[in-house]
Amino acid sequence: MISSTPMHAIDAISVGKGVCRGFAALVLAFAGLAQAQSAPASPPSNLAVTVLPLANSNAADDAFADGLSDELGGVLAKIPELHVSGRASAFRFKAQPQDVHAVADALKVSHAVEGSVVRIGSRIRLSLKLVGTDGAQLWTKDYDGAFANIFEMEEDAAKSIAASLHVAESREPLIKSRTSDMEAYEAYLRAKPLIRARGQKPFADAAELLQKAVARDPDFAPASALLAFDYDLAPLYQLSIRNSQVAEAKQFVNSVIPKAESLAQH
Repeated sequence: MISSTPMHAIDAISVGKGVCRGFAALVLAFAGLAQAQSAPASPPSNLAVTVLPLANSNAADDAFADGLSDELGGVLAKIPELHVSGRASAFRFKAQPQDVHAVADALKVSHAVEGSVVRIGSRIRLSLKLVGTDGAQLWTKDYDGAFANIFEMEEDAAKSIAASLHVAESREPLIKSRTSDMEAYEAYLRAKPLIRARGQKPFADAAELLQKAVARDPDFAPASALLAFDYDLAPLYQLSIRNSQVAEAKQFVNSVIPKAESLAQH
């Protein structure tokens, strides 16, 4: 006897294959991003740092502040002898009184970076401080300048924090993949917390921001990588897939996975 597979099952399998192909895109995208930005690997020391969400006084800049907080953690993570912990978990402390002891205990860190950011037109004011578990401030600095200089601010802050912790600084630039288009970078920053939030609408909103970033600067690798990630995981949050609406789900998968692969290859 020859058994047959129902057509709806075949369609479901094809949708699944489309999603699986996307995981290849995901690997390629982040491999390229790592090549562009990573520092040489090294075993972490007993120093563990987290970057708490930056405070801001303008609700419209909330996503911007969150994205910049994540970026600072990423730059610190490129210092070989410094272990950065709790980049995602740190956001549970957002909009809460920041008790360093509670943070250290929850995230298993020895130090925390906290501060605030204010956008005023094309300028930015960034205030940062490094705090130990005893509440002592080991380092503090206020940056006030053009938003176009944000990469220099991020790099200076990371290297200053490393020096305060007596960790060897990297002689190589910590931020290698930059963009001169600050609108592209701002769109990228605003998309980061949406990606972390997950969900159909957050992924759609993040994709819109990242499409703008990639259109403005096609060679800004982090934006291309994050958009590939968005396209790759978006099907998992589509109601059509969760509700087994195979035809609609297949159409969505076929529309985003090729884009993810193309961005990853680029």
